[in-house]
This record gives sequence, structure tokens and C-alpha cells, in this order.
Amino acid sequence: MRDLLLAFAVPLGVSLVMTRVMRGLALRCQALDRPDGWRKLHKRPVPLWGGVAVYLALLVGVLVVRKIPVAEEAQIDRLSTALLASTTLIFLLGFLDDRYDLRGRLKLLLQFVSVTPIVAAGYWYDQIGLFNHTVHIGWLGVPFAMFWLVGTINALNLLDGMDGNASTVGAIACAAVAAISYQHGLNDVSLVALAMAGAIVGFLFYNLPSASIYLGDAGSTVIGLVVGFLSLQGARDAQGALRITAPLIVLTVPILDCTLAIVRRKLAGRRFDHADRGHIHHRLLDRGFNAWQALAITGSLCFVSGAAAIAATYFDNEPLAWLTAVVLIFALAQLRYFGHHEYVLARRFATAMREAMFDQLLFRRHRARWQAHAGLPRWTFDEAWDTLTRAVQYWPVERIELCVWQHDRPITTRRWLHESADEEATNHWRLALTFGPLREARCELLVVGRDRQTTEPRYLAHLASVLRVYGRYWLHHPEQVTANEITAAPQIEVHAAPAVRQAA
Repeated sequence: MRDLLLAFAVPLGVSLVMTRVMRGLALRCQALDRPDGWRKLHKRPVPLWGGVAVYLALLVGVLVVRKIPVAEEAQIDRLSTALLASTTLIFLLGFLDDRYDLRGRLKLLLQFVSVTPIVAAGYWYDQIGLFNHTVHIGWLGVPFAMFWLVGTINALNLLDGMDGNASTVGAIACAAVAAISYQHGLNDVSLVALAMAGAIVGFLFYNLPSASIYLGDAGSTVIGLVVGFLSLQGARDAQGALRITAPLIVLTVPILDCTLAIVRRKLAGRRFDHADRGHIHHRLLDRGFNAWQALAITGSLCFVSGAAAIAATYFDNEPLAWLTAVVLIFALAQLRYFGHHEYVLARRFATAMREAMFDQLLFRRHRARWQAHAGLPRWTFDEAWDTLTRAVQYWPVERIELCVWQHDRPITTRRWLHESADEEATNHWRLALTFGPLREARCELLVVGRDRQTTEPRYLAHLASVLRVYGRYWLHHPEQVTANEITAAPQIEVHAAPAVRQAA
């Protein structure tokens, strides 16, 4: 117990002192995070070099832990060397990003480079266990470990958008990892996790709302790397396999936030690194919570998920942990605190994809009929007209008008009205196409639809493609058109724009 207290207290003291020092130094060097009125809503510029204090405190804490006898028995030298090598690289990358605002793709590439020392030291798994089943993945464990570490780096970095948020999540996650690894008898992992927790808590005294210093990328990425690495190392069983439940449940909130950020940006047509105000802390603030309340909710969620992971490890009951995580996610979505917006976007995307697929299948069916009509029994005019009116009802069409001309004389006109048509409405869209002339014949089609604002250009393009099937058919086979009694030439507005003609 004395060793555990020492591992936590030393970096805590170093962090308290160094955070104050770095705050003053950052002010003198003008290393400040300035408000932008959108994502950064703090009222005044805030110093950024809190990450330097956390890194230095972690460094001192690891050096102290390496001198603890129980840690030496656990062969902590190899683990701490690999961790400090990668941590130093990711700290330098974050420091440069704070200064020069590096491009997203370049940062991602350099993050993979930064985690290479950990993987090169052999800290990856060729077996993954879940619900008492073990899967052998072999060398796939290398890319799995790298993607996991880069994912946790960015997950904690994305949470660093509100006073104390990333620090609170990181401290709770480190405490949970320390408890889980201690239960597994992994004292080296437990001591390093406590050292990281102490470094974060010391900084957190200055970072709670309203914060007087920020982590910056140099700090949030270091916390993400250490938490990600230790969560994997603290979850191995006696056979050396990774029990994946504990890391996933401990980091439920960061993983959920990062995953939904990627989904949200992709569905919105933005780059994966495009900043937005859709993270969990932004959603809570937008719901009317103040910074302290939003921080309390986020911290409570992390505490519950961490406690579930510890209980699942202690009682060897993985379904308990997964049930807790599912309930938390479902509650967030149902209360519309987080996840509901992404659910709506996903549902709209699925609907659009389904409609696009339907449109494409419908278009291909009619195009195939057009291409093969010469070898099939020719339609009568009534059969073709009925088929056309059934086809266009997939779109919001209210009226179809047809006029077939031969030798400058209309030989037939047809008009179809939808049962709910309102001819007096003014918000209609109109699509008019003319086919021909061909051997003194031409065909004119006019389609009128409703709700002009909701009609997308791709719908008109697909509708025009279907109309081409019938228009060309009647143009090539005017003899199949049944003559009707015509008292006057139809008044058809033929005004197909060049863009519509080209789309058709």
C-alpha cells in the first residue's frame, strides 16, 4: 500500500508545482489558446503548456516507480522504457501541433510513427479473448495494437474541448486501469497507471472550470497514449491473451465520442479531421448545462463504466460490463444528451441510399426494356401508357401530358392526373422533354410534380431517363399510337433546360 501511495503522490506533487511554473512561462511566451466564439467559448486567452507539466510529472513518476522493489520484480524497466519512448514522441508531436497547427493527415501519420516503439518492444497480442472464447489473430495483433493506440490518442484529444474534461476522463480511466491490473497481479502496470493518475490530478487543480491553463495537444495526446497502452497491458490473462472487455468498457465514453465524431463528419460530407461542435461536452452545454454540470455528467459516465469494468474483472462476469455500457449509451441517446443527432443522420443516410438504389433499379429496368424492345412483342399504346403512369408514381408526380405529332399534326394526346393532384397549387416543378423529329414524327412529354423545395436534381435526372424510354419508343413506333379525337392542339409547355437535357 505504501508503494501505491508513493507512486501516486510523487507525480501529484511534481504536477502541482510544474503546472504553476508552466502557466507563468506560457503567459510570458504568449503560448495562449484564444477564444473563437464558436468552439472555444472561454472569455479570455488561456495558457496552453499544461501538457508539459503532465509529461514532466509522468516522467518523474515513472523514474520513481522503477526504484520500487515490487516494481523491479515485475520487470518494469522494459515496460517503462517503451512507454516513455512513445510518450516522448507523441508529446513532441503535440507540442508542435499546438505551435504550428499541423494538417490532420500529417498528424495521423506521425501518430502511427510515435506508437512504433511500443509495438517494436513486443507489446502487442496475438490472441484476443471475449466471453470465454479466444481468437488467434497472429501478426494482425501488430496493426490492431497500433490502431488502438492511435485511436485512444485521438479519442482523449477530441474530449479536450471543455475545462477539465479530458483530465477528468483520463484520471478516472487511469484509476480504473490501476485497479484492474492490480487484480490481475500486474503490479508494474498498476504503479505506472497510478503515476499517470497523480500527474493528471495535480494538473486538474488548475484545469477545473474556469481553467487557468489548458493541456493542449501535447497533454491530451500523452494522456490518450498512456491510457490506451496501460489498458491493454492491464487486461492480459494468465495465458497472455488480451481480454478486450475491460479496455473497451473503461474507455466507453472516449470511444463513443470519437466513433460518433467520425460517423457524423462522414455523413455530413466533411473530412474526418474537420472540427465541429458535436462532441459530448458540446451537446451537454447546448442542452443548457453549465461547465460544472457537463463535467459532472461526463465524469459520472466514466466512473460508472470504469466501475463496471472493475466489477466484471473481479467477478469474472463480462456480460455485466457490456450491459452497463449498452445502458449508458442507450440512456444518452434517449435523453438526447448525445448520440441522437448521429442516429438521425444515419437514418437519413440509409433512407437516401435506399431511395438511390430504388431509383437505379427502376432506371435500369426501364432502360433494359428500351434496349430490348425490338426483340420483344411490341406494346400497345395503352400498355405503354399504363406502364409509364405506374413508373412515375415513385416520384412526387401529379400530372403527365403527352402529345405525339406526325406530319405536323397531333395524332394523339393523353393526360394523367394523380388522385391527390392540386392544379391550383403554385409550388410545382415542371419537366418538359421533346423527342425527334424522326421521319416527320415527334413526341412531347410534360411532367408536373409537387413540393418544389424537396425535389433533388438526381430525382429529375432519373425521371428524365425513364421518360426517354417511352418518348423514344413512341417516336420510333408512331404507328402503334392509337389515334384519338382531337379538337385542338394540346398546350404543352416545352422548356427543358440544357442542364436537364444533358442529365437526361
